[in-house]
Amino acid sequence: MTKVCRHIVGLLLVCLQVGCMDFGPSELENFEAAEHGVFICNEGNFMYGNASLSYYAPIAQRVENEIFIRANDMRLGDVAHSMTLYNNTLYIVVNNSGVVFAIAPDTFTLRGILTGVNSPRYIHFVAPDKAYISDLYDSRINIFDPRTMQLTGHIPTPSHPSTECFAATSDRVFVNCWSRDNTILGIDPTSDSICDSIHIEGQPRKMVIDQSERLWIVTDCGVAGNIAPKLYRLTTSPLAVEMVINLPNISPTDIGIDATRSTIYILNKHIWALKYTADKLPSTPIVDADGRLLYALGIDPTTSDIYCSDAIDYIQSGVVYRYNHSGTLLDSFTAGIIPGSFCFK
Repeated sequence: MTKVCRHIVGLLLVCLQVGCMDFGPSELENFEAAEHGVFICNEGNFMYGNASLSYYAPIAQRVENEIFIRANDMRLGDVAHSMTLYNNTLYIVVNNSGVVFAIAPDTFTLRGILTGVNSPRYIHFVAPDKAYISDLYDSRINIFDPRTMQLTGHIPTPSHPSTECFAATSDRVFVNCWSRDNTILGIDPTSDSICDSIHIEGQPRKMVIDQSERLWIVTDCGVAGNIAPKLYRLTTSPLAVEMVINLPNISPTDIGIDATRSTIYILNKHIWALKYTADKLPSTPIVDADGRLLYALGIDPTTSDIYCSDAIDYIQSGVVYRYNHSGTLLDSFTAGIIPGSFCFK
């Protein structure tokens, strides 16, 4: 029995429920990563159980790969989808394994595990005792208590069997219904109920909120792949479409926002940057893909550095590139298989 098994109540049951989480190396490693850095969630291949977690310290330009298994003697599981840092704990959502891990952001050691969710995607923290979890195959948003890592309730989403990303203003939480859907839902976090909704064209993938509390959304090509991807800007009170921009490339899309919430970054084959007051894309991208398969985008909320990943062929370890806010390359490093999301501390 490993050190983690001795200190986490019920871990044996969790491992039986999640078959892909097998044990790793026989010796644990001690980490102390107190500096500013970024976590990289490497999705791994569906049904292979080869998801992993990386950590990069930009000042030292040092990367540590496979940190979850090295610190905890157990594998992350099948398809690590997203991460959220809250109250000095990093929450890692492992989609196909149906599990959320809570780890210490400096030592990477396990603090807790949440199960009982179907196909979790993203987490949004409402308060120290309440967080939402979206789900790919559940017509409700689950609610859990981060202090106990236990489910405490849910928000029904009738007619919407899938929810995805969250974005929040001062008094509302928004979630997009992505898979085979085209709806944005508004949630009242005081009553945990749906209070608003709007339909847009195409499947909404990712969202951010600008400094004027307007909602920016990128959409993909739809289920049939015959809809041009778009960039939407919505007012949030009321929830209404303010602007639509057709994106130039049929490709995976992502979105991010800088530290001042005034510059929007769009990953649509290349990386584009536009001010929150703009009504069209610039004529040239800030970062050219240059033949690379740019897969995911992350913006450092402190420095506004741009991180993007190259999934290469979805089989070998991917590469992460770091640019400054103007698009000048600062450095690059190898991460894990399919680097799919970033979380900064």
